[in-house]
Amino acid sequence: NTLIRGNHSFAFYSGKEKYYLFTVTGKQTSKTIKMLNTESNTTYGGKCKIEYCEYADNVIGFKSQNAINSFVFELGDELRFTGYAMTVNEVIGSDEIVDVPQSNQLYEFEIIEGIGCPGTPSVTYEGMVYNTVLIGNQCWLKENLNVGTMIGGISNQTDNGTIEKYCYDNISTNCATYGGLYQWNEMMQYTTIQGVQGICPPDWHLPTDEEWKQLEGAVDSQYGYPDPEWDDTGWRGFDAGLNLKFLSGWNSSGNGTDEFGFTALPGGIHILNGYFTGLGSGGYFWSSTEYSTYNVWYRLLSYYYDEVGHYVSSKDSGFSTRCVQD
Repeated sequence: NTLIRGNHSFAFYSGKEKYYLFTVTGKQTSKTIKMLNTESNTTYGGKCKIEYCEYADNVIGFKSQNAINSFVFELGDELRFTGYAMTVNEVIGSDEIVDVPQSNQLYEFEIIEGIGCPGTPSVTYEGMVYNTVLIGNQCWLKENLNVGTMIGGISNQTDNGTIEKYCYDNISTNCATYGGLYQWNEMMQYTTIQGVQGICPPDWHLPTDEEWKQLEGAVDSQYGYPDPEWDDTGWRGFDAGLNLKFLSGWNSSGNGTDEFGFTALPGGIHILNGYFTGLGSGGYFWSSTEYSTYNVWYRLLSYYYDEVGHYVSSKDSGFSTRCVQD
């Protein structure tokens, strides 16, 4: 992390290593402390974790830093202030405030969402507007697809020239909130070619299993892509799930940070015989990559885990659907 002058505090949770070095480097100085670990951490499964706690401005007499003073404006001018959050190589979030300041004013930016894709901040499709988000070098829709005609959960979606969807518990407002639930063949529009457009808008396609791995590596703080961690099945990564989940809506305070603006919601699942389950506790997302003739890779986000689940499911299940730009 690159930090401004001031007093910053952190909570450190050790992993399985015997000692750790923590280094702070300034323009003219560097200081390192050595921390000895007397027992393995079990709270985070033996994984090292640092949490940022708070910042206090100049509480111990740091030198102040003057702002650029050559900006000329008059009282009554409308100003636009833009705040950015950045990694070393790219901008990952921003927020804008438009105001007509009449005196000294403190502005606080809420940078909780990712930046819309350059040239394509939104997509209008079948009467609905979907926002976009740029994560790494991928452009995703920020919302689950909600396209097609609702049918009862007791019925199968069929190849009849009409896109069909389930709404959780057969309540249409659940589709408005969480998007539709689609059986795999309906979502794919009855082809098995991974990466196909399917029910996505033109110039967009259904994410492959590998494209999901790229997303996971882009948002996880410990494992980048193509780390072999993402090739495992079950719960993988460190905090990719936490960073993908939305700030609210998950059961038992299992909300996420939505650090990159993916806004994943726990839309639940439809299974055979018209049964729905998992609303509020799990988000199930199809990939377009087959595991076998009858099963497909999917992603699971849970209120209970910070990681992302990598599993296979029957094509007859009804899952949420996201799209990636071509």
